[in-house]
Amino acid sequence: MPIIEPIKKVEGDEGVTHLFSGAFNLTVLGEGKVFIRNGLRINAPPGTPDKVRWLVGELNGVRVYIDGDNAILTTRDLYP
Repeated sequence: MPIIEPIKKVEGDEGVTHLFSGAFNLTVLGEGKVFIRNGLRINAPPGTPDKVRWLVGELNGVRVYIDGDNAILTTRDLYP
């Protein structure tokens, strides 16, 4: 299920950053970054698009992409 609800970003002390959505929370500790990646996913018939919003955290060149209940850990640059 795509994350389509609003997402809140909070930067804490000592390099701690949090992204919050109703479905998932992502925390990056250290000199990493967090961001949101939006896109459209085209469904098989009837071919209608769904809005998709991923939470993304990156630390030392490794990214974790969060899409609902799914998480992908990779060094690749992915898009919804």
